Amino acid sequence: MSKEVSLVLDVTSAHAYIFLLVNQEIKQFDTHENKNNLSDNLIEYIDSILHKNKYSLHDINKIYLVYGPGKFSAMRIAATVTKTLCLLNQAQLYIIDKFDYFSEPNSWVVIKSDGSKSFICHYTNNKKDAKPKLVEDSTINEYINTDKAVIYESNNKHQLINKLQSFKLVDYDFTLEYLKKPC
Repeated sequence: MSKEVSLVLDVTSAHAYIFLLVNQEIKQFDTHENKNNLSDNLIEYIDSILHKNKYSLHDINKIYLVYGPGKFSAMRIAATVTKTLCLLNQAQLYIIDKFDYFSEPNSWVVIKSDGSKSFICHYTNNKKDAKPKLVEDSTINEYINTDKAVIYESNNKHQLINKLQSFKLVDYDFTLEYLKKPC
């Protein structure tokens, strides 16, 4: 039986999170500071995590991508690298937006944007109530009230395996969705 070698990429925030899964077990988790240099480093990061575990880029047969909201350039770079690896390896591609990735039943998801703003979205019974909003950090408590908030800037490693079934299998031709217009 051949091994299922998967990558999980979330490069949309101040840190790039890269997981290597083998047969849906986390083999390695790396975090890299995302300082607008992802185009120079993403393949190197991926290759490094694979090499440490005795795999190569050609061994990847599934990629899971957290695709936004977040850093525009990082999102585009990750999508391009992901699509390319999937096409070259005939690998399956799964995507999820960051709100769904961090959601919990009946909760608010708060994702820090650059500057003094955050994206917020409310979930009831694991479904978005409305479109996500970009709000001033100073006004977040006006929205959250007594509901539970999930703050993004954690690695959320403990929930990854449980969230894999929430990713959606897509064609390589998917389109990124932006909450703000790209620069």
